[in-house]
Amino acid sequence: MLNHKTASLLTFIAATLFVVLPVLAEQDSRVATVEDTAGASTEVTELTSAVNTSRYVLDYDSRNCVVVETGTFEIALPFQYVVNVVQSKDAATVTYRWRGKETTIQGKLKSQYMRGKSDFGDFQMKTDKIRKLAFRGPPAAGRPKRPTEPIVYATLELTDGSEVPVAALQRYVVYYTTAGYLIGGCHTNYSGADLPFMRGESTATVEMKQLSHVEFGPDDTLTVTLTNGKAAAGKLASGRDGIDGFCGVRDNGHFFIERKHIKAIRFGKKAE
Repeated sequence: MLNHKTASLLTFIAATLFVVLPVLAEQDSRVATVEDTAGASTEVTELTSAVNTSRYVLDYDSRNCVVVETGTFEIALPFQYVVNVVQSKDAATVTYRWRGKETTIQGKLKSQYMRGKSDFGDFQMKTDKIRKLAFRGPPAAGRPKRPTEPIVYATLELTDGSEVPVAALQRYVVYYTTAGYLIGGCHTNYSGADLPFMRGESTATVEMKQLSHVEFGPDDTLTVTLTNGKAAAGKLASGRDGIDGFCGVRDNGHFFIERKHIKAIRFGKKAE
């Protein structure tokens, strides 16, 4: 005979499994049919990718992403929202669900390994070998999450003359550090909603929420204007205080853009 406490515990565990297991199954439920450039077709489950997603502002399992390079932006798309991929020698077209609507994006697939399970064992292939990839069943119905803090809205003024509204803007940098190493060091990365720059021999670090406008000039120079109207000229720093690019959310997905493509940034305009 089970005592009351033991019976209650078993009931709780059973109820928990009933709730949790269907959620886990939903994440891996879709089958992807992958046709490669040699004409071979494989049905794959549990599809993941090995891509460095540290420079994207992501709130989901970032292993499950395909990255599209548009020439200016890199757009990270979670597999769970992808409908299909069609790729030729010149470009790829990815159809996916974004903000509740089906849309497409064209560009070059970032070269990365995809892995999964098939009837013939473990599956592995590079994305540049895809001819077609199609998921069986509809993509996830929900909206991709964006980080809750900090939310910085801005408009990127690009060197080609276009303007792109963005949200959750952060700077991104890869730098070499010897911290914790007796000999040598390693490359690591940092992203945050701040902007460091050199004013003479000192480094000033301003939170983006205090910025009104930043304009980038030649030779790593920049002009920074605060929300209170004060302005200062300076130069971009290096190391952890440097800037390799910016990441955040734009109208077609989670993005990364190199700093060289940005002429100026206007802060405070909500991007929806």
